[in-house]
Amino acid sequence: MDTKRKRLETTFYRFFKKTALRNIPNREDSELVRKVLLLNGTLSVGICVLILLGSISFFQKNFLLGYLDYAVALLLLVLLLLIHFRQQYTVCCYTGIAIIHCLYFFVFVTGAAKGNAFMWYFNYPLFTLFLLGTRNGSRVIMLLFVPTLIFLAIDLFVSKVPLYDMYFASRFIPSFITVFLFSHLYEKSREKAYEELLAAHAHQEQVIQERTEKIKRQQAQIAHADRLTALGEMATGIAHEINQPLTIISLAEQHLRRKWQQENGLDTASKESLETIALQVKRATTIICNMRSFARTSEEVMTEIDIVEPVQTALAFFQEQFRIHQISIETSFAGQLPKVKLNSQKMEQIVVNLLSNARFALEKQAESAKNGYEKHISMRLYAQENGADVVLEVEDNGIGMSAEVLEHCQEPFFTTKDVGQGTGLGLSILRNIVSEFDGTFEIESVSGQGSVFRILLPGGEHDK
Repeated sequence: MDTKRKRLETTFYRFFKKTALRNIPNREDSELVRKVLLLNGTLSVGICVLILLGSISFFQKNFLLGYLDYAVALLLLVLLLLIHFRQQYTVCCYTGIAIIHCLYFFVFVTGAAKGNAFMWYFNYPLFTLFLLGTRNGSRVIMLLFVPTLIFLAIDLFVSKVPLYDMYFASRFIPSFITVFLFSHLYEKSREKAYEELLAAHAHQEQVIQERTEKIKRQQAQIAHADRLTALGEMATGIAHEINQPLTIISLAEQHLRRKWQQENGLDTASKESLETIALQVKRATTIICNMRSFARTSEEVMTEIDIVEPVQTALAFFQEQFRIHQISIETSFAGQLPKVKLNSQKMEQIVVNLLSNARFALEKQAESAKNGYEKHISMRLYAQENGADVVLEVEDNGIGMSAEVLEHCQEPFFTTKDVGQGTGLGLSILRNIVSEFDGTFEIESVSGQGSVFRILLPGGEHDK
């Protein structure tokens, strides 16, 4: 029998909970779920009791009280429907408490609270504080308790035929205050625990979001590194293929030079042609060496080096591109810079990224600039006055960035370039590399005027 009863109780509770919470949009809010369940339970019980009392009143031919019971039951039914179909939880809370408020005060002023009937009053602080919270609930409770005390004082000391006596007052007042204080303390501690739970949940969500973003950045870096590896392998293959015809051209140039010198000597035009061939072969060989150096796979080891070396290596990639695109570049490298602990290949990647972005900004500005616009890049490398940091600055007079773009430009996958022109990973990866070097990455930019990219790296000992 006990098992069947428990199973029946469980089935009834599940049915009641499913019916009560049917139209709640956010069932994850446990606080709202508890309040809705309490409202549904209280209103349902109240409707049933009032219908029963109204029927008894009609049976006793007390039609006025019967109509009053039915009217209140109808009002409670309206509130129940508002909860189910309109989700008017706040309105239902205040309206339901107002009805009980009036009912309890009516019971008290009619003398129906004699004996143990005043025990019903002790339910009021419990559900009022729970439904309205400690602040608003305490105010509403005082709206019932203070008028009750005033009526009780008038009844005891002014009325000729009092409804209550001092013995009743000595039991009712301390009991109500005790229940109110304990209810207030309990609800206050519950609210504090709930707020702490929400704060812990929000903190956990933030941690999860940060870790998710970190994983996305790491995945983006891995994908970017894979593409760089594939590009490096391709560049190495291209460099090898180009190096062979360059060797043949160089040998042919040397052979022609010796042959013409042995026969009739070199005239001015032939000499200039051979020198041009030799110069271009040397330049192409230098580019190939730089490609191999940039594409090589290096260990993730940081050593103290002269920062000028990787900067100049990366700069060599762009010399010819800048000449073709009519971009002037001005370099200013201070002497006797402190050595910096970094990875040379990653430093080259930083410089390549900065110069590539600067070139893109200049080309975009040139599309809308007036005649006479000169594309210019300044690269500065110097030590701060205190000697603590080595500073690399790349400045351009390109299109610049708005305040909104400047705020988000270092976020992964954020880009203002057209589809196929960029992935939005460049500055994000650059920032991470600078962080690996224990450095700082700063950006200053004005829309339509240009940008300054500044990297501060901790310096070691000065070159002697």
